[in-house]
Amino acid sequence: MELKCFGVGVVTADAEMRTVGENKVICSVNLAFNRSYKVGDEWKKETSFMKAQVWGSKAERLAEAKKGTILSVDGYIKQDAWTDQDGQKRTAHVLNLVDFQECVAQGGTNDQKTNKKTTSTQNKTTNKAPVNKPKPVAVPPVQEDDDDDAPPF
Repeated sequence: MELKCFGVGVVTADAEMRTVGENKVICSVNLAFNRSYKVGDEWKKETSFMKAQVWGSKAERLAEAKKGTILSVDGYIKQDAWTDQDGQKRTAHVLNLVDFQECVAQGGTNDQKTNKKTTSTQNKTTNKAPVNKPKPVAVPPVQEDDDDDAPPF
């Protein structure tokens, strides 16, 4: 049984891509997930951080993610285990991405520097074919619920 995970997170540092073994590409990114909840009349905010990774052709897409990019993610949580250089056994939970998509806030973009579009005239001058990327998804503003006793689903 998998521990499925769906969410919207913010990239906390530029993505890192590397090659493992023979031609296996993996890309890792750290994500911050925010949760708001109400205590009495006061709203609280809680942030959780998790490493996310993806393999293969999707790794090349994720490698373009820069700090501040908002991603909608779909994946499963897995516990990785390894032995460090000192012989100590280590474990960490990692979000293995099945799919992801860049999001933009309603009425704007995440960051003007990271959301530059390649025009057809730029493609002609560099002799590169246009890249077919998924279009960013608009994320509606979060509507807070005043019913604190209701389950979160």
